[in-house]
Amino acid sequence: MERKHYLHHLTVVVPDLEAALASFAPFDPNPERHLLESTGIEIGVVRIGPTEIHLIHPLRDDTLPARQLREKGGPFVHHIGVGIESIDEEMNRLSEAGMPPLSEPQLTAPGLREVFVRFPWGTGLELQLVEDRREGKVELIDKGVLDAIESVRERA
Repeated sequence: MERKHYLHHLTVVVPDLEAALASFAPFDPNPERHLLESTGIEIGVVRIGPTEIHLIHPLRDDTLPARQLREKGGPFVHHIGVGIESIDEEMNRLSEAGMPPLSEPQLTAPGLREVFVRFPWGTGLELQLVEDRREGKVELIDKGVLDAIESVRERA
């Protein structure tokens, strides 16, 4: 069976969401914005062709993204989202390859399931599997996003 993988999104943590969104305006003048108060973040979603760039901005100093921004001294790539057809099948396959999931898959929006996997630490990146069955623009689910963020906390 041929597996279909694609770059679903790239997530960058930024100290200034307005400036980051403005820099992408030539590519996407109407980005989505999601204010997730319970997680203490705001997310800007820029689309470049079929790929999304998620710009995460911490709203509070006590959030994991805020702490990481301080430690890294500025914007940084947080993770790569790899689109897949079946999150369950891919979790099993990657577990056998030594990259087990860090949690159960989270529903982060209607039709959007995501899970981080234990990606080789030497890359400096996190890897998220994304099963995207959304239809059009949807609102993110605070609890699902928070659970996804928390699942990588032990590695931060």
